[in-house]
Amino acid sequence: MTQLTTITDKLVIMAPYDSRWPGKNNTLTNLDGFSSLTSVKTVNVERMKALESYEGLKNCVNILTDAQWKVSDNKYNPSLEDMKAGRWNEN
Repeated sequence: MTQLTTITDKLVIMAPYDSRWPGKNNTLTNLDGFSSLTSVKTVNVERMKALESYEGLKNCVNILTDAQWKVSDNKYNPSLEDMKAGRWNEN
């Protein structure tokens, strides 16, 4: 099986903002499926209420700047500095 190593533009993981669908964004707890990713231009992760681990992105964060890293309204919202320091998980 080939694993994703490069995204030439944006990685966007975002649940819809819609009050008619409460709880629909409560299943994704980690980004482990991106563990082979080494190159991406920007990361945007929003409204993932169960997301507590970004460890799957650890191989690509060192190439990013603060302007290229946006995470908000998730269970855990690490800064890029947190990520570069190895604080990928909420625990």
